[in-house]
Amino acid sequence: MEEISQLTGLPFENFPSVIGDCQRAGLVLVKDNFREDASVLEEMKTTRDLMVVMNDGRGWLDQNRDIVYGRLRDPDKLTRVVLLHPASPFLETLIRKNGKTRATQIEEIRRSYEALEKHAASDGHLDVRGHFGFNGFSLTMGDRYAFVSPYFFNESGALPLLKFSSRAEHGLYHRLRADAIELFDVAVPLKPEDFQ
Repeated sequence: MEEISQLTGLPFENFPSVIGDCQRAGLVLVKDNFREDASVLEEMKTTRDLMVVMNDGRGWLDQNRDIVYGRLRDPDKLTRVVLLHPASPFLETLIRKNGKTRATQIEEIRRSYEALEKHAASDGHLDVRGHFGFNGFSLTMGDRYAFVSPYFFNESGALPLLKFSSRAEHGLYHRLRADAIELFDVAVPLKPEDFQ
């Protein structure tokens, strides 16, 4: 226990309670940089039902193009993506966060939408929607795990990563899934005219 205390910086008497709290929450991994963990890629490849909540989706698609497009060709997989709607009042916050022009930021949302639609099979296994709320994190959620990365106000490529397991009966995975479904249900299907 003393070694663990030295490695983690947690006082010896707090370590068991921290482990218990993490287990109850279903938290199985924390990384300073999401690029340090590749298990999100396996979840995106294999999960039957993938839900992604992003602001513009640009970085996610650029980094995971082959996996995402492969999913879209698989009739046994459902992919739901929720992006910030170009008419959302919170677009101004995203513009300030990323330091981009309004036209550039809308173009990045449009580019993500069009790339997904272009590679989707015609059988309805893709649903891309736009939400009008405020989103302070990215979420990639599969059948087994939820991966959450909180955004910083200034655009940054190295976001932290929290991974939650669905196995914790009352863990945060289930709350994250319920919130994501609720957001998806109130979001509206994106259409080409939304970007004009």
